Amino acid sequence: MNDVAQILHDAHRILGGSLLPGVATPVVITWDVWPSGSVPDPVDGSHTGTRAQGTMTVNGLVHTVQPGTSKVRIFNEVEIGDLMVDFPPDAPLDGKENLVFTVKGQAYVQKEVSEKLAQSWDATLGDRRMFRTMLLRAKT
Repeated sequence: MNDVAQILHDAHRILGGSLLPGVATPVVITWDVWPSGSVPDPVDGSHTGTRAQGTMTVNGLVHTVQPGTSKVRIFNEVEIGDLMVDFPPDAPLDGKENLVFTVKGQAYVQKEVSEKLAQSWDATLGDRRMFRTMLLRAKT
């Protein structure tokens, strides 16, 4: 295994919890699932059929934004109390509606981030992403 592959493999194992136990935090992720063939109404976005809820648990590296400890506070979209979570790069989050992330019993939703902020924390090795970083705010 070459160095790049080994680093990616080790990062995946860390997030999977098999390496350095206690470093990664389990994040319970839920989202809306609609019946097959249900298409959102183009006017109001409502769906037909009964909504179900998908769920999975993904380990992530969690940083809570606090006064004096978070250098990314220079970006306006990052506020005290937000979470920055590094998920494995292959975490299956795309295409899911109304994602809710539960960390230590508290529910969070994803915040939009600027391209500049995303680039500042985007960890890559060659052309491969090391993590999938997301900014989360408390769900209201």
